[in-house]
Amino acid sequence: MEDRDPQAVAPNVKIEETEKEVHITITDLQLHASEPRKPHGFARGIKKAIETGKPGRAYAKNAAKAVDRNKGTFEIAIPSEGLAEVIEQAKAKGKIVRFFIPRAGIPIFLGKDAIEKMESLKRKGLL
Repeated sequence: MEDRDPQAVAPNVKIEETEKEVHITITDLQLHASEPRKPHGFARGIKKAIETGKPGRAYAKNAAKAVDRNKGTFEIAIPSEGLAEVIEQAKAKGKIVRFFIPRAGIPIFLGKDAIEKMESLKRKGLL
């Protein structure tokens, strides 16, 4: 069986703005078996969510780090590329950017492509 780490992680973010702050909450993660063809970078996803005021999904390629298959755990590295621009734009408006993670943790789901990959492996008797 092919033994691969998640190829892309897609955090869903919720944006809340107050007079003084921009709150960015990661509400869930989707793991993908394949890299997106034209991924929107993490910072771009956040920037768009701030502009529209609606929740958005951002993509991070190769964000799964420190994978431990024996324990079934891994760490996610949030890419910082492009975030400085988002923070500077908020500062220009006199706001502070704060990142939040829900107290109960972040739910993790499989993306559609990962589900299809697992179903394919099951049909082939490899899973």
